[in-house]
Amino acid sequence: LIAVGELAKEWQWYNSGIVAMISGNLWDQLDLRFPLAYDNAISKAAQASKLDQALIFAIARQESAFASDAISRVGARGLMQLMPATAKEQAKESGVSHHTTKDLLTPEHNVKLGSAYLSRLLSDFRGNRVLAAAAYNAGKHRVKRWLKTPLKPLPADVWIETIPFKETRHYVQNVLTYSVIYNYRMGAASELLDSNETNIAL
Repeated sequence: LIAVGELAKEWQWYNSGIVAMISGNLWDQLDLRFPLAYDNAISKAAQASKLDQALIFAIARQESAFASDAISRVGARGLMQLMPATAKEQAKESGVSHHTTKDLLTPEHNVKLGSAYLSRLLSDFRGNRVLAAAAYNAGKHRVKRWLKTPLKPLPADVWIETIPFKETRHYVQNVLTYSVIYNYRMGAASELLDSNETNIAL
């Protein structure tokens, strides 16, 4: 299985390598489970959107496991699983040429728009990755509604556990964890949460 994973990575079949490691419970094979896939495209997108590369890697890993041709049951497409309407809006906002929905299956184009959209969410939520990740999965309007529920600030881990959608709870947990792993893979130390994210409040 490790040989299969290495071959898949060499052929840029990143998703197949990830699946092979999971199927064999080969949890320690971080270079195959968390490949630095499409690193040139992600590096350029990180610079353009002023985002941490590890966060972009984490979102793409969670969204599609680097299957660039992934299409979800609701129509989200590509590495960062963008909805066509969101992509069209973000392209207009960013001044990026975007002709057809099929463009979203091109890794560089998808990462460029996905990173710009993620940057916008981070700006909306004052740089808080917990809230931005939740909004990327469930929508900004839902996160703003959930923020109105607590009567006082909550520790981030407690707030995450109060997210009504199980999928979004797991999504946020995974993105934060994957960010730490990707920073480790790139030789950088990082914490699960930074000081801006310790408590969740309006």
